[in-house]
Amino acid sequence: MQRDPLVVWVRSEGDAAIHASAVVTLIVEDDAGLSMVVLPKEADGREATFYVTYHNRTRAPIGVMLTAHNDEGGLRFSAMHNSYVVVLPCSSNSIMVRVAPIRPLRERRRYQIVFRGLLLEGENQRRPFPIQQACFTSVPSIAAFALPERLRHISTRALVFVLILLVVLIVVVSMSWEWLVMAPVTICHIAVG
Repeated sequence: MQRDPLVVWVRSEGDAAIHASAVVTLIVEDDAGLSMVVLPKEADGREATFYVTYHNRTRAPIGVMLTAHNDEGGLRFSAMHNSYVVVLPCSSNSIMVRVAPIRPLRERRRYQIVFRGLLLEGENQRRPFPIQQACFTSVPSIAAFALPERLRHISTRALVFVLILLVVLIVVVSMSWEWLVMAPVTICHIAVG
């Protein structure tokens, strides 16, 4: 906790000669000095990127590690660069987090995400952990709708095999067509008599 003297000086709007001043004590609570902001609050798509920014309003550096989870499971989180940051006094530091479903989905699904900043060893453990929530709505890819329902379960290997057969068939047909076109043509006239 920090205590600083503060002089409050007030002057009348109507008469500048009338004024007053007083010295008061300003108390700044260090425990409330670390805050966290998550942007955007809501995102949708096949994947999303969230920016988690820590603001340190204290006079000491604070080490924070970011954790993220959702209760339903099914999401993969990856922090770009590092999930651990040191936030210097009176400054901010950000972490970029990518979120995507573990498996591709065939319908829209909304996830509630909880981002939590864990204070590292040696930090004042009386400080509350900063917590923020965000929403991610997973939107299926267009490929999920491109195939009929009965063909969606076909494996990638089977699809590659069919495509290779199709290419071979096209090559064979084009070679046969060239052979037929290039063959010499003889025209025979038969006289009927």
